[in-house]
Amino acid sequence: MLTITLAKAAELLLVADVPGASHDGIDVQLEKGQLTILAKRSDETTGAPIAAEQRSRDCFRVFSVPQGIDASKIDAQLSAGVLYLRPPKQEFLKPRRIDVKQG
Repeated sequence: MLTITLAKAAELLLVADVPGASHDGIDVQLEKGQLTILAKRSDETTGAPIAAEQRSRDCFRVFSVPQGIDASKIDAQLSAGVLYLRPPKQEFLKPRRIDVKQG
């Protein structure tokens, strides 16, 4: 499972390549600061393979979630074999501009 994590101003974006995994075959859990992704791939081929570069297998990854992530609002979407997880940052972690007043 190839993964990329990007930090944006309002959220983190975790992109995981999970080809062959269906919506029902993906399990995402957050527990004790650890985000776990399990992607089960179904092997629906019939007959004996003549050649195979890679067998279907499950993928499993664990990521540490930084403090300040609002766990109740993590958004997860699966599109064309790619899983997008968007854990939003809490307000106090978002960058903000501080005005400097003339004194």
